Amino acid sequence: LGSRGGATKTERRMCNPVPATATPPQAGSNRREVVPSGVTSPEKRKLITNVRWVVGLLCTINFLVFWAVPIGLMGQAWKLGLWRLFRPLFDCVDQSARLHAFAVKYIYSKELYADFFVLSFMLGCSSLAALATVVYYQVTTDWLPWWVVYAYYFSWVGMGGRGMGGTYTLAHK
Repeated sequence: LGSRGGATKTERRMCNPVPATATPPQAGSNRREVVPSGVTSPEKRKLITNVRWVVGLLCTINFLVFWAVPIGLMGQAWKLGLWRLFRPLFDCVDQSARLHAFAVKYIYSKELYADFFVLSFMLGCSSLAALATVVYYQVTTDWLPWWVVYAYYFSWVGMGGRGMGGTYTLAHK
């Protein structure tokens, strides 16, 4: 054991070897490639690693092409002044005693959750309106131009990211 009574780094490495499912990093690389435990051939390991890399690249491209611009623009529009218009309206509705009492009595089983009623209602209305618009456009014109798809992404982001934030909040409450 090491000089202070604990195991040295080398001794800890010997006691806790790298799991068999992880391949050691290649020369010049500082990452481990984790593959399913039943895969032993180097070709399969390389294939799995490459597929994961391609999926990651596609997800990154999707974010950059479809989500980064709406997030940036909607956030800036909110920050540069739209909050002055929309925040007081939301607060007025959100702090309504009548609406809260309605949510407690008819919607939620616990009073604690009634605080999410306005957020849920507004998010539901926004999402339904956006989806209905896209479906209507698709049905009436038989195709969706890119600007309609992009507008749909903008609606999902919402003013200042409120759509994404609300969705995240409701999904994790």
